Amino acid sequence: MEEKLDYRLTYLTETIEDMKREMVRIRMILSNSRKTHYSNQEVIDLLEISSATLKKWRDQKLIGYSAVGNTYYYTDEDIESFFRNNHKKSVFETGMDD
Repeated sequence: MEEKLDYRLTYLTETIEDMKREMVRIRMILSNSRKTHYSNQEVIDLLEISSATLKKWRDQKLIGYSAVGNTYYYTDEDIESFFRNNHKKSVFETGMDD
């Protein structure tokens, strides 16, 4: 009985976290004006990654950022550049012979 309750509690907690991430995504999509910067947590939620992954990307200089003290901020350009620099072309983009 206790195991079943633990499982349900874990499931509910995970579901709530998923819903929070989706709400952040929806807010960003529905926003008419683009933000000038995003917090660490907003980028983590947007990209569905861990804070350790984002730190690794910063340390490896894979994603641009601005630091104000111990707080990190990312611009649209930082995020878009990250995707451009890590984009792998599909067969349709490169042609079959490449």
